[in-house]
Amino acid sequence: MAKESNLSSLVHELRERVAASASTPANNLRHSSGDEEDALEIRFRDVFPNLLNTYVVPSLGNGREVTAVLKLVGHTARNIPGVFYHGNPCAILPVIARIIPFFAQPEFVHGHGVLLETVASLLMLLRSNSRKAYRMFFHDALQAIQGLLQKLPP
Repeated sequence: MAKESNLSSLVHELRERVAASASTPANNLRHSSGDEEDALEIRFRDVFPNLLNTYVVPSLGNGREVTAVLKLVGHTARNIPGVFYHGNPCAILPVIARIIPFFAQPEFVHGHGVLLETVASLLMLLRSNSRKAYRMFFHDALQAIQGLLQKLPP
């Protein structure tokens, strides 16, 4: 119950932040609130691992819950990049790795748009910090796909 109330208050703060961002340029919003922004980032960093471990599980995932968490992750990556240490690969790549298996789940075919939007937001954040990490991610993904193709029966 405490986790749900923590998430609820976090989502409420996020809604307030989004409403405030409608009238404030994004760069000013990110840098103007100082300690308050840092506290929100820290809270998100504390909550995201639990959300991902609890709700974003391919074999057990409830479509609505997974979609809600992924929308929150994507929105956070776009609007509060400090949660992901402004594009640090160690903060982003594990989240992407947790999302990718959903593309193979037949019950999530209808949710591919949300999956793609979330991964795209995370990749853009990764790219903004480290072009080398971005290139390495795609290089490794290409090698994995080529390896899988070689193992397929003719």
